[in-house]
Amino acid sequence: MKIKKETSTLIGHINNWLKVYLPQTRGYSGKTIESYETGLSLFIAFLEYEKDIKINEFNETCFNLHVIEEWLTWLRSQRNNQKRTIDHRLAIIKSLLKYLKSKDYNYVIHYLDACEIRNISHGRGKKVEGLSKKAMKVFFSAIDCTTRTGKRDYAMFTFMYDTGCRIGEELNIKVKDLYLYVDRPYVIVNGKGDKKRPLILSEKTVEIIRLYIKMFFGNNPNPEGFLFYSTHGGIFRQVSVDAVNNRLYIISEKANKKCTEVPIHMHCHQIRHSAASHWLQDEINIAQISRYLGHESLDTTRIYVGISREELELALAKREDIINGQKKKYKNVKGGLKSLIGIN
Repeated sequence: MKIKKETSTLIGHINNWLKVYLPQTRGYSGKTIESYETGLSLFIAFLEYEKDIKINEFNETCFNLHVIEEWLTWLRSQRNNQKRTIDHRLAIIKSLLKYLKSKDYNYVIHYLDACEIRNISHGRGKKVEGLSKKAMKVFFSAIDCTTRTGKRDYAMFTFMYDTGCRIGEELNIKVKDLYLYVDRPYVIVNGKGDKKRPLILSEKTVEIIRLYIKMFFGNNPNPEGFLFYSTHGGIFRQVSVDAVNNRLYIISEKANKKCTEVPIHMHCHQIRHSAASHWLQDEINIAQISRYLGHESLDTTRIYVGISREELELALAKREDIINGQKKKYKNVKGGLKSLIGIN
């Protein structure tokens, strides 16, 4: 039987994902890859035996939302999989679709739809809501900058809002990570997975941080000192997240009396979320926002700032087509889909 081009291309991408991308590019262990193969094998089995999909019918339509949801139901009702197991197997299909969308634009919508499927082992949690620009102004106006602590708070939260840093990233910053006296001042932050990224600082933030350093470190700051340090432990001990949250609660409760949009118990992630939302309003490119936030994918940023699938698809459509051609041909292959994909 001669295999259709669409099917052979898809099979080639899946084999490359399993045999090259996961072990070499991602560096996954053999045990992890084995679990991915198991999840994929179950998906293929469902397509073959439950949906009666023939080899030449194996194409991008097999990954639509309805099929994936039916598969999840099958895992629960026919395979008696536990909730966590089902969530793990859903994550495997999402991983595959994330790879496929980089090879074929037709898979973008399937990946985005799959990302909207919520896990069943636990809820999504409370959605983080950002504040409007007006509310953020009220928040900053509520900080008492006549005190030393207030000056520290103003510098700390201004820095967070200007860069969109996670609280952990900001508290890990040392004086040596700041480059305030160059043409385009910036900071190096250490994000998730120990990944470093440079973030440009605005003129206002640079001025505030310079004054802050002079007040809290003197004229010759120790480069190894934490930028925001513990008042009890000294410059070599970063201020705790709990201490930051306590200050945030005090300020936000005060701001709430002037603007009810400011939560009484505001948390740091709302400042980061507000920064991202305001960048989007100011028409900053979503790819740049994604890099600043330290997200691994644009879809994470899309969900984070509330962009529709259509808006993201429009942005993705403008990217260069980097599809890699699959040279291997599949002719006169006997057996089912599993024999083509190379899984047991």
